Amino acid sequence: MHIKLLNLFILIAINLAFIGCSPFTTPSSVTLSQTSSPAIEIYSVNPETSFTTGGLTVTITGKGFTSTSSSGTSVKLGQTACSSINVIDNNTLTCVVPPVSTTTTSVDLIIENEKGTSTLTSGFEYNTSALRSIELFAGELSYAGYTDGTSATAKFNHPAKPLVVGTDVYISDMGNHTIRKFDTVSGVVTTVIGTVGVSGTTDAIGTSAKLNHPTGMVKLGNDVFFADNGSCLIRKFDLTTYQVTTVAGIANQCGTIVNDAIGLQAQFAAPVGITTDGTNLFVADDTYIRKITLTGSNAVSQIFPGGTPNGAVSDLTLIGTELFFIHVATAGTSSIRKIDINTLTTTSVRSVQHKSGGLATDGTDLYISASASHRLQKLVLSGNVLTTPVGSTTAGNTDGIGTAATLYVPSQIDISSGYIYMTTLGSHNLKKINMTDFTVTTILGNTK
Repeated sequence: MHIKLLNLFILIAINLAFIGCSPFTTPSSVTLSQTSSPAIEIYSVNPETSFTTGGLTVTITGKGFTSTSSSGTSVKLGQTACSSINVIDNNTLTCVVPPVSTTTTSVDLIIENEKGTSTLTSGFEYNTSALRSIELFAGELSYAGYTDGTSATAKFNHPAKPLVVGTDVYISDMGNHTIRKFDTVSGVVTTVIGTVGVSGTTDAIGTSAKLNHPTGMVKLGNDVFFADNGSCLIRKFDLTTYQVTTVAGIANQCGTIVNDAIGLQAQFAAPVGITTDGTNLFVADDTYIRKITLTGSNAVSQIFPGGTPNGAVSDLTLIGTELFFIHVATAGTSSIRKIDINTLTTTSVRSVQHKSGGLATDGTDLYISASASHRLQKLVLSGNVLTTPVGSTTAGNTDGIGTAATLYVPSQIDISSGYIYMTTLGSHNLKKINMTDFTVTTILGNTK
């Protein structure tokens, strides 16, 4: 099992905003027990784990799945029924994992029809951390949804990274397994990558591709590289064709043991944040920082920590050759640290709000989303001064100026042309913040 991040998806200890975590792991004790007739059996389920927000399509193999009964074949994960059950043949079926509110990670997988019942004990695991390195909001979902359209009607489900490209803002819509585009000229939101509500690892063009909880994004040339958190892959899409290509990682091979190797042979633990120096990618990968050398064969190497992991890395950003990152120690404290990417020397900068999530820079100073305290903080590096320009410790969704505005679990950040773009996991929307007077405006998603 991973270290219990923040003493708990990335990104859930604070009762209203987050849930305690253990990252995706393969269930440790899977036994098959036939509670009725051996005419129906379960052999395997893939993937074996899902976020508590549900929506993941899993494939189950076994025997006896076809049914002549009007009630058909039922599938449960613990006490909760799967939806969209599709019995492909006698040996294979698929279903969609339901959303749950639970602190129990391992649950039984139960299949039943007129032939009997089969139980795969502890056969499925819910990832109660969801993002595994930043904290994921786990409260009221009433404003979450999926709608393309105008800025007034568009809806998102746990939006993660905003990325400004010209007059467009790309948003990794984590809960919907998609990447959406907001055209700031027309004011219209469209889905450009991924199949809504269906997770997967298929490389294809546009909405024919399958993603699994995409998070951090960074532009390099005509490509946008992104961390596909749920499948533990680093992928990219072409800004012209929207062709999706997997760059590094082994699909769904997530775990505590990372494997430095070439491209598709490398193994990631839980990638979340991603940035670039123009030649290499740097990835916040649960307790590690990984480097992907894009020249040649996409070699993956670990640059932090040098020894035993002792905390989580939630996000990172570059100023020159200094890679700044948020480090959440196992003792429950957060700090800003930096690595010289040439010498790999690591230095502590200062402590910040516990359970801080997103990190970005204007080239001089750092901006930090203090997720647990619902604020935007600014770190002036020249004097090592930390201020709170936006938000208060009270969660809310009110536009305004500076500390008169309220935020609800602010997440990842991008900065462009004098504005900060910030997603909020709690209210499922996108904020635009003027960096001169810190006026906060909701430009997409829930405004209630």
